Amino acid sequence: MSSPVPQVPVPLDFGRHLLQITKFNDFVLTASGGVDVKGNSMILSLNSPVIMDLVSNVGCMSVDMEEFGEDTVRAVLLSCYTGTANITRESFRETNKIAISLKIEWLKKCCLEFFEGMCTDVGFEQAKQLFLEAEHVVREANDKSLAMVMKKKFSNKLVIDLIEHFIPDIKHLDDSYASTCTVLSYGVLSLLLSDRLAKGDIGDLSLTEKDRYDLAKWQTTTYRSIGLLMSN
Repeated sequence: MSSPVPQVPVPLDFGRHLLQITKFNDFVLTASGGVDVKGNSMILSLNSPVIMDLVSNVGCMSVDMEEFGEDTVRAVLLSCYTGTANITRESFRETNKIAISLKIEWLKKCCLEFFEGMCTDVGFEQAKQLFLEAEHVVREANDKSLAMVMKKKFSNKLVIDLIEHFIPDIKHLDDSYASTCTVLSYGVLSLLLSDRLAKGDIGDLSLTEKDRYDLAKWQTTTYRSIGLLMSN
């Protein structure tokens, strides 16, 4: 009889019962408050090429993760042993950022699927929170995957509502310092807008041809400024 295929190339739940035995846990992840969370370097390396490099090439047996809470770090560690993810709305941001920073690809995929589920059939208030979540990832990790999910899942009207909420003076953008700072603060907005702008589909904003030209010029400048120029 075949067994379930784990997300990582180790037997399902391999070594899980050994997590609390110090002798086998030779790698330290230091969580918020200086709390040391210990795990097996081999298991962690099989999940994370970053840890693999630290252990194999640098000879480092610890990593500073003090920006993350102990509960989330322990949950990610357990995921590395089980090949399954336990993601909640509360833990999503930290789990996703850990997966990105440690390059745990299967966990990144799980986070992306979780976020996509959150983007389904949402109202404006929920969309604002999701937007800020995606913007945080673009700003902190230069990762555009959540923004691309929003582009795919959100309706034109919802995107327009977000644009008007976060940049209320969108029809009067210029090259001033204030406008640039506003734009740089919301890198995701450029991604959300790119499809609509390329298609001339700005909907209820009713921009004139000059408005569209100015907006296109602003968007291109923004992309170059923050390194978000991308092709669909």
